Amino acid sequence: MALLAPYSVLITSWKGVSRRAITPWLRLTTYQVLHAAGSKMRKKECFVIMPFSDDDDPADNRWDELFENNLKPAVEDTNLGYTCLRSLDPHGNFMQDIVTHLANAEVVIAVLTELRPNVMYELGVRNALRKRTIMLAEKGSFIPSDLSSFIALSYSIKTKQGRDRLAKVIQKRLAQLDSEEPKSDNPVSDYLWQRAQDICDDWHKNKNPQALVLRITDVLPSYAFQLGSLLNQIGQHLTYTRIERSVRASLASSDTITEVTTAGKRRGSKKEISKLLANVADKTMEAIREEGFLTIDTRPLIGKKGEILQLPYDSFPSVSSLLDYVFRSMWPEIEAYAYGVKWALVNAESGRVLKDAGRTWATQNTNKDFDDRPLSSMGVKPGMKLKAVTLRGRA
Repeated sequence: MALLAPYSVLITSWKGVSRRAITPWLRLTTYQVLHAAGSKMRKKECFVIMPFSDDDDPADNRWDELFENNLKPAVEDTNLGYTCLRSLDPHGNFMQDIVTHLANAEVVIAVLTELRPNVMYELGVRNALRKRTIMLAEKGSFIPSDLSSFIALSYSIKTKQGRDRLAKVIQKRLAQLDSEEPKSDNPVSDYLWQRAQDICDDWHKNKNPQALVLRITDVLPSYAFQLGSLLNQIGQHLTYTRIERSVRASLASSDTITEVTTAGKRRGSKKEISKLLANVADKTMEAIREEGFLTIDTRPLIGKKGEILQLPYDSFPSVSSLLDYVFRSMWPEIEAYAYGVKWALVNAESGRVLKDAGRTWATQNTNKDFDDRPLSSMGVKPGMKLKAVTLRGRA
């Protein structure tokens, strides 16, 4: 299980479970943990799902007016860094774009007035993907009992007072979502959260990794679990291949052959042979670490709460995947989105600071919020020994 280290650390706040436990599959996305800290770094999306105005009736522009004159200004005038979007009139494979927005938007506003089929379908998709949904309905609208307990606001825009109230409620709700863990806003996420809590409780009680993996599908759809399992297997295969190569090279080295041959000729004692084999094992382990592992010492940055991480190099396909993992091992001792600004990794041998990397660097240099470059582009290679250090006082 040591080889699965990158897949077995979780920063969580579920009751009864330590901060470092279980797997990334059970966290309700790291994004929820890091969201507030990263909110000032880039434009966040608020996606609105609502009915379309009738193109065949020029007088029917109420939905366009609701969006342009009320929802969009309320969202974008919050000074919270949001941009407000809605889906365009249906054309082509428009559902692919809508689902992408539903999956990626930090917040979704759903206008349930008249319970239009497109709105209800899109709301269901969003609920299955993530939290942070604000549901609105015009006063007097019928709302099914399934959703009535989750309604955020009944609105009316017939008067200035009603329009102002709608804007204030939206802005207040957005501020709440940016400053605290999202509360219950749909029955699907409630169900998944409870199943996740049950799995955490079971893990805390039994500490059975095999049983844990088998129960992942209780929380996530089977296709997501299969993808995670496949990635895990690929990482294991690459790691085992490197280890096998290192073991064979170490055992077949000229030094090992010479020592074994010499001991055989002298008919060395069991103690001598045992010492010889222990020495070979040490050299083999060192070769394995140099061939396929990274060593990262977090103690220089967070002191006694830090640790020395031994991580399979091939388990991290990108710079951000490694830095996110190292961050989670130190959270909450350090703040999110601070790599390259307040802390960084340093080559323990050369002293080179590897700070031009990570999410902050990617946002400033690539217009992405994820550093998807390979580790080698950051200067990180298999066998490297790194330290996490503060950048305070460093040029």
